[in-house]
Amino acid sequence: MPSIAVTNERDGALIDAKSVVDEYGDEIKLILRNEGNVTRGKYGGIKRKTTTTEYTFNAYPIIYNPGIYALEKAGLRQEVNVVIYLAVKDFIDNSLDFDDIGIIRSTVQMKNGAYEIKEKAQVSQFADVFLYYTLGLFKR
Repeated sequence: MPSIAVTNERDGALIDAKSVVDEYGDEIKLILRNEGNVTRGKYGGIKRKTTTTEYTFNAYPIIYNPGIYALEKAGLRQEVNVVIYLAVKDFIDNSLDFDDIGIIRSTVQMKNGAYEIKEKAQVSQFADVFLYYTLGLFKR
């Protein structure tokens, strides 16, 4: 169990990272899609209802057409159109965690359009937590 001093420093680091992202970042919408329930329709046909939840976060930095170095720094391996950094504190405040970001069904909307999430990573570890989640995005 971490000491109170470590816990306070960890919380302070999460808050500091969020403050930087909020001050310098641009607003994005993270749309999480969940597997819906499968039901039968009026005539016996199968219906699948997908539920979506939309979150508005700030992202900083947003790197368009990232090179190999930018991808490595973000903890990503695949070629993508855009890399964004999101503050982990935003996810904690919304009762979300890294596993809630579904690569297959989730999308990101930014000023210049909609993107599919191709890859995700956790970076900038401080004590026992990461400060940022990075998303590699592919233009839809």
